[in-house]
Amino acid sequence: MPRLIVLYPTPSDAQDFEKMFREEHQPLVRAQLSGARKMTASAVAPLGDQSAPYHWMTELHFDTMDELNRAIASDGGLRTGAHARQISSGGPPLMFVVDDDAAGDAQPAA
Repeated sequence: MPRLIVLYPTPSDAQDFEKMFREEHQPLVRAQLSGARKMTASAVAPLGDQSAPYHWMTELHFDTMDELNRAIASDGGLRTGAHARQISSGGPPLMFVVDDDAAGDAQPAA
């Protein structure tokens, strides 16, 4: 299953970012990205004594890679991406695609 992953760097004001994310960005994603079947948003926590370079992670799940590509290339997808960059006060968000189906017979590490 293909997913669009968006990692937001630590913002200059976490409360302001989270308010804009919840009140502006999530509704925009739901309204503008057709084909997304599920959206998850998670706070990023540091591992052990390491600091976390990212504050927030969003995953958008799609049934096919074609649906994902159509959604992000659409006018709504472009507006949503621009808004993600606008609210990311800690620097530009990192956006990438993962596809479980492309892993084939890959086995998880033991």
